[in-house]
Amino acid sequence: MKVFLTCYEARKIYVAYKLKKDIEVKDYLTGGKIKVSFDGDNVIFENGLKLCVKELLWLCNSRSVLMIDDNNLYELVLHAKDGKFYRLVTNGDLDFFNLEISGNLLFSKNVPIKDLVKRVSELASDFDKALVVGSKLGYYSIAISKKLEVLTFEERYEH
Repeated sequence: MKVFLTCYEARKIYVAYKLKKDIEVKDYLTGGKIKVSFDGDNVIFENGLKLCVKELLWLCNSRSVLMIDDNNLYELVLHAKDGKFYRLVTNGDLDFFNLEISGNLLFSKNVPIKDLVKRVSELASDFDKALVVGSKLGYYSIAISKKLEVLTFEERYEH
């Protein structure tokens, strides 16, 4: 089993390590909680994965969403045939991830998802369905789907 972390969760783990206290952190991609304990200078995840605290320090300063698998730390970066680099990055502790393409964010937004869900709840009380045009990664669609049935439309892109 893999664990996906951001700098926010890594910092929480590092503080818990310094305080010698077990902690629960969020798996960034699944949104689930995972228990973390410590054995000397190792971080032990409840699913059996282990990571040295020194490796965790690097993660504390990274915007990337990083994967821990087979007791190794991986940055999720893809060098595609189009010559571009793709990586998952964090939009903030309380928000969904983003896709960075050769240094440019695919999705930039002004309204955090948590605020959008609240706003949609207030405005859409008289509606059952919503149409989202140009949904990109689908953040708004996901948020809206908590209150309404959502149909998304995305233009097909080819180069």
